[in-house]
Amino acid sequence: GTSVFSNLKTDVGTSLSGASHVFSSPYNWQANDWINFSIVLGSAASVTIFEKEIRKFFLKNRSNTLNKFSNFGEIYGEPLTVILLTGTLYGTGLILNDNWLRETSVILTASLIPSGIIQTTAKMSGGRVRPYLELDNLHFEPFRQEEDYYSFVSGHTFISVTTSWILAKRLNNNIAKSFLYTAGMLGALSRIYIDKHW
Repeated sequence: GTSVFSNLKTDVGTSLSGASHVFSSPYNWQANDWINFSIVLGSAASVTIFEKEIRKFFLKNRSNTLNKFSNFGEIYGEPLTVILLTGTLYGTGLILNDNWLRETSVILTASLIPSGIIQTTAKMSGGRVRPYLELDNLHFEPFRQEEDYYSFVSGHTFISVTTSWILAKRLNNNIAKSFLYTAGMLGALSRIYIDKHW
């Protein structure tokens, strides 16, 4: 059979190739792709109109039960969580020569590397103020590079949504899919709930 090192070399190459494709693909986009991209950006921007009211709602509706859901979402969206998850899946797949586990890990890696680069760059250059500082939701100080000004965009949201979407697509179990989509949503909502993001 194929050796562990041969598989490892192939998978690293595939992961890096997939990650680089994310950055190069816009060069090959057609008009419809740019239209869809613009619609997504426009929709995201339009939410800023409601951000203050959304924040008020979350601040008013806190409870011990919701705190637990939020804590789960916070942990699920942590970079360390997805690194451990992907590493465990990949290590197991490599040792057991399980192609499904290896492929899933490669897809996760190829997706999470560019999303990490994009969100970190946006966060550090954008300088959007975190809600708890009680400044305006459209207050930006580009390149401030302080934790209090890392509210655009949410890394936890990128991680939790990307991880859940990929794993759900790889599974055929509807219960597992429902759990994963819920976990992804909690990862995003937890950041609003704890007043770290608009």
